[in-house]
Amino acid sequence: MFSDDEAEPAGQTVDLDLDGAARRRTAAGLEVEPTPPVLVRVLGAVLFFLGRAYTFLRYTVFLYSLPPFVPESKLVDYRRTHGRFMSHRMTAAFFDWVQGNEGVVAVMIPLQGLHIFTNRVELIQQVLTDKRTYPTRGWTGFNTWVPDGLLGLPTGDRWALHRRLISRFLSTNYLQGYAQEMARAGATLLAKWKGTAGQETDVQHDLGICTLEIILSVAFGIKDDTVAKGDSQEYGWNQVADHILKETALSSQEPAFFRHLNPARGARFDKAIGWARAQVMDNMKDNETRDDQNNILSQLLRVFREERLLTEEEVIQEILTIAGAGHETTANTMSWALLLLAENQDVQQTLFDEVSAHTEGDVATFQEAKTMEFCLSVLYETLRLYPTVPLFPRESVVDTTLGGYDVPAGAKVVITQMAINKNPAVFKDPNRFDPDRFKGKGEPKTSLPVGGPGKGSAFDFLPFGAGARTCIGQRLAVLEIVILLSGVVKAFRVRLPPGHSPIREHASVTLRPRGLRLILEARPSG
Repeated sequence: MFSDDEAEPAGQTVDLDLDGAARRRTAAGLEVEPTPPVLVRVLGAVLFFLGRAYTFLRYTVFLYSLPPFVPESKLVDYRRTHGRFMSHRMTAAFFDWVQGNEGVVAVMIPLQGLHIFTNRVELIQQVLTDKRTYPTRGWTGFNTWVPDGLLGLPTGDRWALHRRLISRFLSTNYLQGYAQEMARAGATLLAKWKGTAGQETDVQHDLGICTLEIILSVAFGIKDDTVAKGDSQEYGWNQVADHILKETALSSQEPAFFRHLNPARGARFDKAIGWARAQVMDNMKDNETRDDQNNILSQLLRVFREERLLTEEEVIQEILTIAGAGHETTANTMSWALLLLAENQDVQQTLFDEVSAHTEGDVATFQEAKTMEFCLSVLYETLRLYPTVPLFPRESVVDTTLGGYDVPAGAKVVITQMAINKNPAVFKDPNRFDPDRFKGKGEPKTSLPVGGPGKGSAFDFLPFGAGARTCIGQRLAVLEIVILLSGVVKAFRVRLPPGHSPIREHASVTLRPRGLRLILEARPSG
């Protein structure tokens, strides 16, 4: 939405080996469409700006019935105060100004159109539950590479079919098998960190590799100790996933044709997507002869071949979605949790006591993970302070109203998690890290409940969204974090390095810490 991602340094590209893979894609007829000719790109730009001009003229009909606009001077102040990569805090700050305007404000963003922000719980509920008026996020970067996946499809019959089918393979029976892969990857990570105990560690990088290993096992059935081995293909996936998510964030902030105005940028993105698609296709073939079928690709292929409910292209795009977006979110949340525990040693001790009492081995089993309620509370409180997806939009497809104001078709209503997560009416002392506020909220075996602690609306706390498009992988993510976090705390005391500087927050598609390094001190065995 706001320009929150760094431009890629000149000359820095994703160096991917497409030998064989590209040829297989070409032979299969799956090569990406080349960059359009200059004339076509110019025509696309002209049509876009004509369409945008028409939209702005149409908005004049609603000029006196739209929500109050945040003054330009305030936007400049917010940007100067919060910085380039802090849109989640900047948009939350809108509501410091908006208190006299009934919790609804508007911002006109160049090239993106009208955005409406609200922190009123009843209006958030209206937007997230009205599938007819707000069936989609509108144009996002996901439309460039998975238009027929869950993240790209609008809410409707086809989307509902995809969601129902993928939900099958995230049930408790499947989660028990996935938990074994989480424990295996977690044990590898702990062994690596024990070799560097007492030193400053780039925990976010290592967690990113670990969670990528897990998601590739869950998605493909690939089992490889990538944290210990630097030559495995998951390092290719790590590069590709990072590049794709950066491009997704950038594409979400601009019109679709902008990517084609820079042929070099488009070529790098097409190369990354081409490599990823080739890997999916290779694994589709491998899964036919693989004994272990406890992975999502195997099950989707069965749906494709036996039930004929999905096309092969839809299977590819759903697996790309899972592999591309299913690991960074978990790694980010784990990183924020370890930072908060390092800053709050008393909470870390309480968590260590619970983990020691509920686990026998180095890493928790599925059954043991279900018993660690305080660990779950630490997760909830981490998500409250550092929401995984800080902003999520819904686009109106018809003219409608919200809180007494008009919302024209094509306008986006943006939910700002920082605004609702810091509501003092729901969360006492909202800036304090206090996992006890979520005591008794449930176990990892169930979906993460929406709603803040105590009484109040079910839409007071939305770490995984709400309504029809609630994050489908929330149960998988919760289980994974509880298993990994409990293992880390049992093996290490997490501390801040000497002279520790405040960690910078970086908001794009997700909220991640920048430059996070922590000291992991090995705990005495036994």
